[in-house]
Amino acid sequence: MAGMLVFTGASLAAGLAGHVGVLIAARVVRGVGSGLMVPQVRSVIHAEFDERERPKAMTWYAAAFPLGGLAGPLPGGALTEADLFGAGWRAIFLVNVPIGGLALEALTSRDGVRLLAWSGWSTRARTATRTTSRGPGAWPGRSSSSRR
Repeated sequence: MAGMLVFTGASLAAGLAGHVGVLIAARVVRGVGSGLMVPQVRSVIHAEFDERERPKAMTWYAAAFPLGGLAGPLPGGALTEADLFGAGWRAIFLVNVPIGGLALEALTSRDGVRLLAWSGWSTRARTATRTTSRGPGAWPGRSSSSRR
């Protein structure tokens, strides 16, 4: 969650940058945030998927990197050309702020599946979060006493 918070905050800083030095610094911090998310995602996969499902989850995880690198420039160019709210190139950074905010809210919500249910992933999310060895509704890093 720390990586997502750093990445989202740095995306906001990059989108609001008024000087190229601030933009470069924000991009560096975004890279740090991205780097922090890699072990977080891998640990969630390890904790939430059983030994049968883990290879499939790791395959999807591994496929996301090259697919994102190939597919990323297209929506980035579209956002820049659309000039949403007069943001121009800033939109490619600012788009991460609401996405990161929603993801952080989903990770910190009581049941952890509110956003996932909205996006159509509810069945998989409920299965992944409710069939762990830590009991119903357990999330990595949360003890049973911290659940509401």
